[in-house]
Amino acid sequence: MSLIGLSYPTSGQTISGQIINQETGSPLPYASILLKNTNAGTASNSDGDFSLETASKADTLVVSYLGFETKEVPLTGNYIPLTISLKPSVVGESEINVTDDFEIELVEKAIQKVNDSDEGRAFGRAFYRQLTKSGAVYTEFVETFYDAEISPNHIERWKVDEGRYAVIPYDSLRYTMYHRNLSIFSRIELVDQQPYRNSIIWPLRDDTRQYYNFYLERSYPGTSENILEISFEKKDNLPKPGFEGTLIMTDSTHQLLELSVYINDPNFNPISPLAKKAEVKNTTLEIVFTRTSVNNGQPFPNRISVNLAYDYLKKKGLFGKTDFEKRIETQSILYFYDYELDGLSQYLTDGYFDENSDISDYRRIEKTGYNPQFWVDNAVIKRTPVQQEVINSFEEYGSFGKMFNQKK
Repeated sequence: MSLIGLSYPTSGQTISGQIINQETGSPLPYASILLKNTNAGTASNSDGDFSLETASKADTLVVSYLGFETKEVPLTGNYIPLTISLKPSVVGESEINVTDDFEIELVEKAIQKVNDSDEGRAFGRAFYRQLTKSGAVYTEFVETFYDAEISPNHIERWKVDEGRYAVIPYDSLRYTMYHRNLSIFSRIELVDQQPYRNSIIWPLRDDTRQYYNFYLERSYPGTSENILEISFEKKDNLPKPGFEGTLIMTDSTHQLLELSVYINDPNFNPISPLAKKAEVKNTTLEIVFTRTSVNNGQPFPNRISVNLAYDYLKKKGLFGKTDFEKRIETQSILYFYDYELDGLSQYLTDGYFDENSDISDYRRIEKTGYNPQFWVDNAVIKRTPVQQEVINSFEEYGSFGKMFNQKK
């Protein structure tokens, strides 16, 4: 049973605090905070702040962040806000002898590791948050709790347990921007297993050496083996848009821990405007996909964050004069706060998950109904002050639970 997240507020103790870099004092966004000897926990938000419900005063927090030493923090029962500082790992690049094909051979072994383990399955509980800004105005907000069947490579199936979705009413702005299915980016495969069906060239695929160059940036000691940070860039004359970014993996077991990709290509345009005479250009996309070891075994997806931005232009008239132009910026995060490896048969059956891929995110949320009481202080990842302000403004509009009566 999950210790946090999908539950109504209880009498349990809630601890809060901030995760920071011990050397610089700067916050560490999306650090992992787990209750020791469990798969339950949370992540810090973009400001490094966190909040977590614990059932026992004797619990111990296990706090980790890639590139930093893991830290255990025993709880004393005095639930004042904690400041938890993590020490950066010592860089040890001199310990590795690099040959001509060193990096690509490591990456190919990591890809093969994912492919070989993709039959593994777990049941995960995930929290999703999405926020869209049109110019300086926030126009869309989503929070959702999912049940999901996951493999080491990606999310196989899921269903909405609770959700809420709001947009600014249409008469508040000349044009209201919202996304029908942005969460599709959260279901992307870590290793692309159908590369020839896609309109992009993903960096992790069986024939990756044909399209990408890889470079070792640094190594540092992990818990049981060294961790490698490897950057990559697309080769010249790719037939489709490609990415640049970094991946983090272990040096001996070749486990992929994190993939961070970025694309800024004039030929890349994943947005299809529904409005007539609308145009999207200057699109950028950043995705960070992290995995975590479950029960000290197989790694499964843990966090998938997405930053999408583009210019939206609406034209009018015979000559297509620009009537409206805004920079649209959307951020989302999907975080698995609990996992189950045993007794999966009760979940992994026909009919438990929503199999209809044509249903949009907000239609799935609509089917669950809006439960205002559920959302009273019930978020796996602590909201930032800006996010809370946006929520308050949408509540003033009365947008939650009502947007489905608006034009689609």
